[in-house]
Formats: sequence, structure tokens, C-alpha cells
Amino acid sequence: SSANLAIGNRVLISHNVEIHDTESHPMDPAARAEQTRQIFTIGHPARIDGIRAKPITIGDDVWIGFGATIRKGVTIGDRAIIGANVSVDRDVPCDSLVKTSTSSTQSTDRQQ
Repeated sequence: SSANLAIGNRVLISHNVEIHDTESHPMDPAARAEQTRQIFTIGHPARIDGIRAKPITIGDDVWIGFGATIRKGVTIGDRAIIGANVSVDRDVPCDSLVKTSTSSTQSTDRQQ
């Protein structure tokens, strides 16, 4: 983790979920080439300047389905459900169901 990852209580994270609080590679092409050279010659560098990172917060009782990707800077509210193979790149409110993308977030009625 380059920034901060906070995971709440009773969170279910399925298999093949990816959580990225950083872009992992510099945006500058020359810096990206240098990073790749370092990885192949001496191993992954411990610190890389110019990589943007933002914290991720996952609330209590969240369920993240298999194959989901959580991107940097996202907050997932309590009791939210993230469907399988969904890419989350913006905040998800509490008690929401995300089925296909973060732009299709809907509230759930837990009384049914």
C-alpha cells in the first residue's frame, strides 16, 4: 500500500479482488521505463517518485464479489455490496448495491 487502506469489521472479500491505492507506475514515460529496468535488474524499487496514491476506506459489513477492482481514493460505505467483476472508481454510499459500474449504484432495501 502506498497510501492507506482501512478495512472495517465483518468485511467479506472474495477471490481475485484487486485493491489499488496507487497507479503503480509513473505517468512519465522515461520514469516508467526506468522503473521497468530496475524491476528486471535489481527488483521492484521500494519507493518511486511521481506515483499518485490516495487512501481507500472500506466500511463495516461490506461484501466485495469475486473479480472486483477497487481503485485509489474510493470510500465504500457500510453494508454496501460490490458485485462480481465490478470496477469501483468513485465512492459508494452506505447500503448500496453496485452491479455493473460505480455509475449504476442503487440503494438497497434491507427490509424485504
